[in-house]
This record gives sequence, structure tokens and C-alpha cells, in this order.
Amino acid sequence: MRFSAEAFAAVLESAAGSGVSGPFCVALSGGLDSTVALHALVESRPAGTVRAIHVDHGLHPDASLWREHCRDLCGTLRVPVSDAVIEIARQPGESPEAAAREARYACLAQALRDGETLVTGHHADDQLETVLLQLFRGSGPAGLAGMPAVAAFPPGLLFRPLLSWTRSELREWAESRRVRWLEDPSNSDAGFDRNYLRLEVIPQLRQRWPSVARSVSRSARHCGEARRLLESLADMDMSEQARLDTLDIGLLESLAPERVRNLLRRWLDRRGLPTPDSRRLEAILKNVLTARRDAQPEVRWPGGAIRRFAGQLHALGRDDLELLDRPPADRCWAVGAPLDLGPGLGRLEIVPEPGRGLAPEWLEDASLTVRFRSGGERFRPAGYGSSKSLKQLLQEAGIAPWWRPLLPLIYHADRLLAVADIWVAEDACSDGPGCWRVRWKNQPECRHPHCG
Repeated sequence: MRFSAEAFAAVLESAAGSGVSGPFCVALSGGLDSTVALHALVESRPAGTVRAIHVDHGLHPDASLWREHCRDLCGTLRVPVSDAVIEIARQPGESPEAAAREARYACLAQALRDGETLVTGHHADDQLETVLLQLFRGSGPAGLAGMPAVAAFPPGLLFRPLLSWTRSELREWAESRRVRWLEDPSNSDAGFDRNYLRLEVIPQLRQRWPSVARSVSRSARHCGEARRLLESLADMDMSEQARLDTLDIGLLESLAPERVRNLLRRWLDRRGLPTPDSRRLEAILKNVLTARRDAQPEVRWPGGAIRRFAGQLHALGRDDLELLDRPPADRCWAVGAPLDLGPGLGRLEIVPEPGRGLAPEWLEDASLTVRFRSGGERFRPAGYGSSKSLKQLLQEAGIAPWWRPLLPLIYHADRLLAVADIWVAEDACSDGPGCWRVRWKNQPECRHPHCG
């Protein structure tokens, strides 16, 4: 099927059934694929419903020329365009391609407006490369399903309208319309896995099987159907528990291993975490699910981790792990203003609250100190008969061990007055009208009963 404006319009009409209606934001690199997508959209949609964004990875020496090219192109087409420069930070074990892709999509998600559809120029050859890479990595149906034409991409949708056409078909159309695009010289570097497939492997496959891209795309659609069935099964399994922020180990122990793996993949996907590889999934089954009740096992992979506590599995994302790996610093607090606890930790406020709370005399000099656990602290919360070690209190409260070092401890001199917004000390508490209450705003997802 040759690429044409009419065929593209038919794809748009079909995608409307999946919620694709615009407005559209094209991820414009300046290369052939995204340039064709932009031109076709401009021809198919009313003026004012299409814009573009150019993401500069900061890696290419001609990055400024690419940016200017995209601006000139959009000026000619009368399409608004914006650009952004990103920094790529690789996680241990993460490939350069994956790190760049994640940084690019994070930038695009931030730039996307509510209800807007992000359009990328992925085509049938890209799908072939993706499926082959997933096959060589030993992926299951989710990976072999390749790239969906339409996917959720908060705050809008992600749409790949060119998946039905090969690069050569797009090039033929662009040349017939005298469309200008740029060729990225890094595409000729066979040191990258995707480029190696494109330059060395796929040309030989095409000599033997000319329609290999469309055949593999058809297989990807079949795998997509299988993936959706597996997701439905996992959702049925998850419906057996009341909460989705953790997984009940008792439920997992009642399932066959293949259903546990399927459930873990689906649960992590719904939590917004990347799926671990098969080796780490097996480590979760062998080292985490079967661990002693008092053990604190962890399995990490790029972008995520799983830990066990109180009969539940807890999923931690990239931001959580960075926060846990960065010890918080003690701070002085002039309580007349909120106190910023540092990146990811939120802020503390002291607000008036009628009823039982912090007695006002402890705030008369308006100077407190916020510290974090060093070990050996003892504390008697209001209403408790005696003091206990803070470690014991946190255990009894069901607070996960990895979050305990992040709880801000509020001191007056060397007197521990309050533990975050959970407890106030018995000897610092009052029932009078001038009482105060600690509020912890924008706190991390502690996932324990006392965190709001």
C-alpha cells in the first residue's frame, strides 16, 4: 500500500475510535519520518490543530542546525514550534539508546498539554527493528507486540500513524512532494544495536523475504492480542485484593509461577515502572517471595525495585530509589515559615489546631531543629503509658523500614517534640485552645497507615 494523503486520512479516521482526535503535537526531529508525519497532518487537519516540538539531546555537534531547520520548516508550514534541550542520565545496566529514549519521552510528556495527542514518525521498519530487538532479548508477548499505534501518554495520547508504511514508501512520497529533511549521520554508526539491524541484518532479510516488515508487523499485532489477554488475567488476579499499591504475598503464593510472573509484570506496569528482565523476575520469586518474615530482601533493575515488608510486596520507582540513596540533612527551623526538607522530601508547616496538639510554650522562641534518625532515640507519644524506642514505635506503626530514615524528627534543643506529623510527645502536648499541629506536605509515598 503506497503512502498518500488519502491513506493517511483513513488512518486518522480509524484512530478516532481509539480516542485520537487532536489537537496534535508532532515530535519533530527534522528527519524523514517525523517530517512526513508533520506534512501529512498539516494537509489533513484544520489550521491551528497541529503544533510541533523539537527535542535536542545535546549530543550532536550540528544540534543547532537541526533546531534551525525545524523552525524554518514549521515557519513554512505555519505551524507553531517549540524546542527543548535535555540531559541524558544513564542508570546502571541501561543502554545509551534506552536512556536517550526515556529522557526524550519524559521531556515530551512534560511538554504535552491536557487532551493533546503526541504524534511520532515511527514506521513499519521501526516496528521490525523493535520486534527483532525484543526477540533477541528474550522478550515475551508484551515486548514482541512492538509499538502500538495508539497508547496512553498522560496527559494525552501517543499516536504512531505511519506504522503501516516502510521508510522507502515514505521517502518516495516525500521526494515526489519535494519535501526537505535532514539525515542524522549517527544513523550510519553500526555500533548501535538498532543501526546494526537497519544496516547489516534487515537488508539481507529483505532480499529473502521482501515483505518482512509487514509480516512481522502482523505478528506483532497477534502478540498484542495475547498481551491484552494476559493483562486481563492479571487484572482478574489483582481484583482479589483490596489495594493496588502493594501486592499481597499470600495471593502470590496461591498462584502458579507463570501467573505470578504475569501478575508482577502487569502490576509494575500499572504502577508506572519498567518491567524487569526474566532473570530479575526469577530473583523476585526465589529471593523475595520465599524470604523470612523478618528479612528485608530487595531486587533492583534500571528504574525500579521491589521490596518486601509485612506480608506485602512494595514497588519503588526511580525517584524513590534516588531519594532513599541520598541521606537527608538536618535543618534549623524558624517555625513562622514552612521548612523545605530537600528534594523529594516535601516541607513542614506548623499550623494552629483546636484540641490536642503541641503546646504553644514550645514554640515561644520560634526555633526548632529537624533531624533524622541516628539510632537509639526514645519517645513517648501522647496517650502512651510509657516511652519506647523509636525503632519499636515505627515497627508497631507498620512503617516500612526503608522509609523510617526519611521521617523528620522535630527537636527543641535536645528534646524530641514530634515525629513528622504522626506523633507529638506526651510531655509537649496540650489540650488548650492555642495548640499547634505539624503538617508534612508533599511527603514521599511512605505507604504506611499514618502517611496521607
